[in-house]
Amino acid sequence: MTGLPTPPSRQLLHNRNIQLACYEREDGLFDVEGHLVDTKPFDLVITGARRKNAGDPIHDMWLRFTFDETMTIVDADGVMDVPAHHSCVGAIPSYKALVGVRIGPGWVRESLKRINRSEGCTHMSEMFTEIGTTAMQAMFGRANRNARLGKTAKSPSSKSLENTCFGWRSDGEIATSARERAKA
Repeated sequence: MTGLPTPPSRQLLHNRNIQLACYEREDGLFDVEGHLVDTKPFDLVITGARRKNAGDPIHDMWLRFTFDETMTIVDADGVMDVPAHHSCVGAIPSYKALVGVRIGPGWVRESLKRINRSEGCTHMSEMFTEIGTTAMQAMFGRANRNARLGKTAKSPSSKSLENTCFGWRSDGEIATSARERAKA
């Protein structure tokens, strides 16, 4: 088996699944979507004596950002198929405040400035980082595919990845190689 070392015997308390995908639309725009589902392996009583049975979603929510080739968000949609509390759905309209934000360095910080904590949903906003990296991966992959097919496609700048992680540190092999390719 690969992965983490085997831990001592333990019991599952909570399960969160996040699925992310990015799509190229026929109208020239792109959709990046996050879907988050939280469950418990045991029955749970939530405020107001509402009961959630083991395995039933506590949260089941979606967040979609539509963006253009410059990675600028042109629309934002959210849905809470299962909110933890009925009033939580009131947070969904706040995500429209992200229209005009460009996905790239600093975008999560800017997004969190536009949506105060008390206006948004913690769980939906926690998906920003993964949604951003999913969009970036999609656009880099699209540019790579299109280059191999002899088509043009705007790609995010490799410079925007510098110092975003250990692999892309400015004095590392990947960033140095990308700068040399850009000069050529």
